[in-house]
Amino acid sequence: MKAHFVVALILVAAAPAWGSDLPPFPFINVTGQALKAVSPDLARVNFAVKARDPSAEAASRAVAERAQQVLDLLAAAGIAAADIDAHEIAKEVVFERDSGFASGSRRGPPRYEVSRAFSVLLRKVASWPDLGTKLLEMQNIEGLAAEFDRSDRVTLEAELLTAATHDAQQRAERLAQGFGQRLGAVQAVSEEPFEAISSRLLRANMRFAYQGGVLLGVTAAARGASAAQVLVPTTIPLQAFVNAIYRLESAPH
Repeated sequence: MKAHFVVALILVAAAPAWGSDLPPFPFINVTGQALKAVSPDLARVNFAVKARDPSAEAASRAVAERAQQVLDLLAAAGIAAADIDAHEIAKEVVFERDSGFASGSRRGPPRYEVSRAFSVLLRKVASWPDLGTKLLEMQNIEGLAAEFDRSDRVTLEAELLTAATHDAQQRAERLAQGFGQRLGAVQAVSEEPFEAISSRLLRANMRFAYQGGVLLGVTAAARGASAAQVLVPTTIPLQAFVNAIYRLESAPH
């Protein structure tokens, strides 16, 4: 069931077509949602330093030199060492195809691909355009991307969840009144959509995402972008969803 749909189901206890796993009473299934646009104050930057060369030694040396330049750049930007996660160096052997072989392509000589991944937390998100531009201008930098977040995300989650819960209840009350019924007690609640209404209803796992489908962030892929495109979004939209099933009762006449 899509998050933005609101569905009312009025069932009878003995309706076999619905299956035995559905609640044996009339019910309403609703989805409440809450949306809020906030300015980001954090950014998580991910990228890799990568080099390819027929010589493993040359590729390793290129990565080591570029990685040190990256660390110097981050230090100059005032980023604490504790906010820099530099992974171990990885090496792979890559065989390229030689299309000049008379009978077709064949496996060419091996090339060595050496890489080192970085993950950097920017506590001053305003530093991203300058830092991102300098990283873009560096050779051997691949997969550069930034995810924007809020330092008070836990508080925002709680506020959005409360608002989404109220929205679900109000939707259910309006639906019940529209059918001349009375809203009963809530029977099940989930922060994930109900894939199927059955006896195993709950798989609670907070659905809290920024627009674009990226959980806990908006990914701005910088690889191949110009320096003018390395920007901090003015706002990031946060969303919360609550799915609920309420018992539907006959209104007194």
